[in-house]
Amino acid sequence: MESQQNRYEIHPVVILSVLDHYARRSIDSTTTRIVGTLVGEHKEGVIEIKSSFPVPYKELDDTLEIDLEYHKNMLDCHKTVYPSDVVIGWYATGETYTESDKLIHDLYQVMRPYPVLLVVDTNTNLYNKTQQPFKTYIGHSDVNGDQNTEVQFEEVPVFYKVSENEKIGGKQLQL
Repeated sequence: MESQQNRYEIHPVVILSVLDHYARRSIDSTTTRIVGTLVGEHKEGVIEIKSSFPVPYKELDDTLEIDLEYHKNMLDCHKTVYPSDVVIGWYATGETYTESDKLIHDLYQVMRPYPVLLVVDTNTNLYNKTQQPFKTYIGHSDVNGDQNTEVQFEEVPVFYKVSENEKIGGKQLQL
């Protein structure tokens, strides 16, 4: 299985970017969830999540809309600066994944086998504790009794990867 073959690492700036995206979401938005793309590198059994960008998303009743053209343009812009980065997966906010996340995951599976799903809990009470405010999952497709495929999520451990620049910035924020 993919999750047992890799080590997952995440830069703190990714979590901060997701929280910033959540804080800046449209005030008139009917949803409290946001969605975006995770980018980074996959080298020698290590999947490093280095950055992220938001993707416009709407969920109304039984419909789900994701602006894939916007995603493509943002990825192209990102790759002009970081050409070795690839899509690692995607993120959403909430306590855990939802049923509609399985549809979104199917879209990202076209871009990368076994995309990472990062779910960030925006409940501010968590940030006063030692518990990580996020969970990471790998989705894999299983065939059910009706011969239809369904995404099953498996939680995987993720470790912080802090660059020297991030360490310096973090120290400055602790004034």
